Amino acid sequence: RALLAHHGPGSMLATALGAPQARFEGSEAVALWQNLADLEEREGPRLSFASAHNTPAALAPVLERDPTARFVFHAPGGRLHLFPEPQAATPWVGRLAEVDFTLIGARGAGEIAPALPSMSATRALRERIREALDPGRSLALGGRWERGAP
Repeated sequence: RALLAHHGPGSMLATALGAPQARFEGSEAVALWQNLADLEEREGPRLSFASAHNTPAALAPVLERDPTARFVFHAPGGRLHLFPEPQAATPWVGRLAEVDFTLIGARGAGEIAPALPSMSATRALRERIREALDPGRSLALGGRWERGAP
C-alpha cells in the first residue's frame, strides 16, 4: 500500500486501505505511476478483457484457474490484461467469458476467436417477453422462439 502525494491520510483511499506503508512525492511518485502504467505493456502474448466487475473479487476465476497467472487488473475500469503462454490463450478466453469478461484485444497469441456469449440471458429475456405478450402460449413458433430457434 503506497499512496501518492495527492491522497492524504483522510482520503477515502486511505480509509479503505489503511495507513500507507510508504509515501512517494515528486519524481518518485511520477516514476511509480509510470511503472504501474507500463505493466500492461510486457513482452509476449497479451489478452485484454473488459468487464463490469470492478473489484479485486473479480479476480477469483483467474486465480482459481492458475494462481501463478501473470496479469494486470485495472479495477476502476474493469480492464484485465492477461499474459498467458500462446497455447493457453484460447482456453482463457472461454473460461473468462463464463464469468463476464469480454475479450477486447489479443496480441501475440495467434488467431483467437472471441467466446460466444451465453444464451441463458437471451432465453430468460425471451421467456419474459413471451409471458407478457403470449400468456396463453398460443402463438405459432412461440416455444421454438423462446428456446432460441429462429
